[in-house]
Amino acid sequence: MKKVITCILSFIPLVFTVLMTIAMVSFGIALDQGAFYGTMEDVVVIGLFIFIILYLIAVFGIMIYFIVITCKNPNLSTGMKVLWCFLHYQFNAFAFPVYWFIYILRE
Repeated sequence: MKKVITCILSFIPLVFTVLMTIAMVSFGIALDQGAFYGTMEDVVVIGLFIFIILYLIAVFGIMIYFIVITCKNPNLSTGMKVLWCFLHYQFNAFAFPVYWFIYILRE
């Protein structure tokens, strides 16, 4: 069960990143075509802002979870733990699924 939950958590930042990219591109195209009138543009901007805040909270929590899992992994040397913690911090959307596949799935 832990593997399934960790798998779902590892892909959340990647899914959020793809959804955010689609939303921002769609918003830009809609603005360019003049699809928004008056306050509708403000509503969309506030919605995107809320989505970004939720994304940041989710990724920060998942990042802490993966750093704790990495630090508790007895199969990793100290250098590898430091490297994985750095990768989780810098490249989280891509590092979480890779770490899950390499270390958690194969346990």
